Amino acid sequence: SHETARIRWGFFTTYRRLFSLVFIGNIVALIIILSSHRTLFAVVNAAAVNLAVTGLIRVPYVVNLFYMVICLIPRTAPLSIRHAAAEMPHFGGVHSGCGIASLLWYIVLCVLATRDYALSAPPALVHNTALIVLMYLILCLILFIVIAAYPALRFKYHDRFELTHRFSSWLLVPL
Repeated sequence: SHETARIRWGFFTTYRRLFSLVFIGNIVALIIILSSHRTLFAVVNAAAVNLAVTGLIRVPYVVNLFYMVICLIPRTAPLSIRHAAAEMPHFGGVHSGCGIASLLWYIVLCVLATRDYALSAPPALVHNTALIVLMYLILCLILFIVIAAYPALRFKYHDRFELTHRFSSWLLVPL
């Protein structure tokens, strides 16, 4: 029906479906990891993976690789496969989903590291004040990037968004 099509194509766009898939997968992983006993290193790895995917999915070489693979699909392939491949330009949902998920993972990491630091019973994994300060600086940068990318702000101040998003992201790499 018309209403079903409007909901599917108007609200449940490919971008939003990809975002939801990535984010829900991260929430499930977070629940599993927090219920286990190896939390700190698992949270570090999850935050790092999400940050890496967030950045790599926007690297031109990676984007070009996606397009090259999609162009290998023959015209004789089933329409459903070709249609799914045609949705590839909406991979920004993966970028955004991993970006928001990395913020969530990094908040959890800061909370766990701060707890370990406060307890500071040797051999605590995190016992260096400079490391804690650096972690919160990185958290502020990730939060700043996410806030600047909020759609209403991004559209209204697009040039500023581009500058803050790009340079803050580059600053995250050495930190």
